[in-house]
Amino acid sequence: MLEFEAVPGKIASLISQQLKIPTIGIGAGVGTDGQILLCYDLLGVFTDFKPKFTKRYAKLTEVAIGGISEYVKEVKAGTFPDDDHTYGVDEAELEKSATMVEHRKQV
Repeated sequence: MLEFEAVPGKIASLISQQLKIPTIGIGAGVGTDGQILLCYDLLGVFTDFKPKFTKRYAKLTEVAIGGISEYVKEVKAGTFPDDDHTYGVDEAELEKSATMVEHRKQV
C-alpha cells in the first residue's frame, strides 16, 4: 500500500494507475483506491485550522459546547444530578452506614 498525502490529484492518479498495490489518498483527489479523512476533521472538532483536503460533515464543536454549557448550568442550579441519575439505597443500608460513620467519629 502507498499513501499519497497532499499530492496533487492528477499526479496521484497517474502514479496509482501504474501500481499493482493499493493507493490511499489524503488530499490527493479521487484517483486513488481509497480515501483517508480523520474523524476530528470530518466531524468538525477543530475549528481554528482546516486543511485544504478536509470536508466537514458535522459541527461537533458547537454541539459539544452546547452540551457542556447545559451541564454546567444544571450543576450550578442544583438540578443535576437528580434522582434519575443518582444511585439509591434502602433505608436499612443507609442506617447501617450512618451508624458506621458515627462510630468512626468517636474513635
